[in-house]
Parts: sequence; structure tokens; C-alpha cells
Amino acid sequence: MLIYQYDSNGYATGHTTKRQEGEPIPPGWTHKAPKGVEGERLVGNVWQAVPLPAPAVPKSVTRRQAKQQLAIAGLLDQVQPAIDAIEDNAERLMMQIYWDDSQVFERDHPQLVSLGRALGLGDDDINDMYRQAAIR
Repeated sequence: MLIYQYDSNGYATGHTTKRQEGEPIPPGWTHKAPKGVEGERLVGNVWQAVPLPAPAVPKSVTRRQAKQQLAIAGLLDQVQPAIDAIEDNAERLMMQIYWDDSQVFERDHPQLVSLGRALGLGDDDINDMYRQAAIR
């Protein structure tokens, strides 16, 4: 008989092994076959498709990662016009320095959030972009 492994959260690991009929099934294993759907979780004695949790949002990304992700999203060319549109001279200057001179962009930095809003991005959009940028 084929048995199937699951992790401490009940998610299928994809590992299998064979057991003789009547041989005990060790903890973390079941004789119930998963359906082959990503994110399956053993709940009780039934496999259920459960969405995997979203990866954590990185606290920061490098300048290169940020610019590449903005380019992929078609937003890189919109950054300078968004900065130029800031009416307050001091605020515009601070944003320009932030954009030009930052080597790392922290996710929760107020200027980053403000720039994201100027590009039409909400919190979820920015979080998704940070996740994507981090793998570049």
C-alpha cells in the first residue's frame, strides 16, 4: 500500500512510500491519496484544497530590484512625472533626493508609500510588487 506524507500544518509534501498491508502508518503519513492540487491540506481524514498563505512582504528591496519591477509593471517611466507633479517645492526636492539617492527602498518608508500612491498603487499592489522585486 502506498502512503502519503503531510507536514506539521497538514499540507501534502509530495513524498510517498510503500507499506505492507496491516503495517502501522507512522505519524505525518496517511493512506488517503491527495488529489494533486497545490496547497492541499489534510483536514481530519479528507484532503482539501486550501490556498497557500501569501509569502511575507520583504521589508526592503534594492534600488535595482525596485527599478526592474517598476519597469516590468510599466511604471518606471511614470516615476519622474509623478515626482515633478508634487506641488510643494521642499516636498518635491525631498522626494527627488529619495528617488535618486536611495540604495535600498524600505517598504514602509513614508516617501515610498507616497510615491506608490502617486503611481496609483494601493497597499496590496505595493506588497505584491515588493514580493516580485525580491526574487529578481
